[in-house]
Amino acid sequence: MEPTSDTGTHHSTTAQTRRGYTALVAGVVAFGTAPLFVRAISAPALTIATFASWIAVIVMFIAARVARQPITQAGLISAIPGGILFALAQLLAFAAFRETSLAIASLITSMTPLVVVVAAVPLFGERLRAVQLLWAALAIAGVAAVILGATDEGGNALLGDLLAFGSLIAGAGMLLMMKHRRMGGVAASSYTAGVFLIAALFETPVWLVAGAKANFDGDDWLYLVLLAVFSLAAGMGAMAWAQRHVSVAVSSVLSLGATVITAVGAWVFFDQPLEVMQIVGGLVVLVSLAGIVTVQLGRHEGATTPG
Repeated sequence: MEPTSDTGTHHSTTAQTRRGYTALVAGVVAFGTAPLFVRAISAPALTIATFASWIAVIVMFIAARVARQPITQAGLISAIPGGILFALAQLLAFAAFRETSLAIASLITSMTPLVVVVAAVPLFGERLRAVQLLWAALAIAGVAAVILGATDEGGNALLGDLLAFGSLIAGAGMLLMMKHRRMGGVAASSYTAGVFLIAALFETPVWLVAGAKANFDGDDWLYLVLLAVFSLAAGMGAMAWAQRHVSVAVSSVLSLGATVITAVGAWVFFDQPLEVMQIVGGLVVLVSLAGIVTVQLGRHEGATTPG
């Protein structure tokens, strides 16, 4: 009877892990669509970020209610660091895109997995295998090809590069904090609702001081809602739920796939040409990420197989 119980536990754990990585991939796809919706909206980036955060707050509060995960004071307090880091990552990235080359800013912020992989060792005891590190290095090289292969007429400036670096650190901190809170038992929908609320409260004064206006035209509101509901709320919610069941180091590397989603979406919806270098780089990223997940799932199943 005992081996049967162990086998059942093994299959249950493996199924949860697979669902975790499935949710993670869904979150990456959702994040990859965010720049496309932002591109389709005529309002300034700061205005978009502020309004999208408030809409995401409403969506996640409803989601938490439906999931019967009440928003508690303790839950909101636990989300304060993550919410501030999320807001900083957004604002610093937007500022970087104004001050330096889009290609360079995107390349810097895409290096987030390097920080997470190193930090995950002392924080969570997670180590990638040597073959996974090789796949990760290949994925990063692919992302560099996708970004640098695009036509970009912008120059670069030290201030913009530093802002992009700040966004990188904030983004890595947000992901690590999410993992920490989820492993501590905070519900995914409740935590995500708190993160968006804190981010909205942080961004609103910045938006007001900047003197921006809610100048949305035509289909802007439709794209804004899609951005908030699909790219942010659903994307962040899936990512938060997955963190209880997946490696944060692996999930940070998988986030590189969002760059490929964005590049393909820009080609389909905005007629932005894909150069050969970008196509090759995108394929390299996808193959590398598939390799990382395959190794991770095999590693997990090997570790949990009854002896």
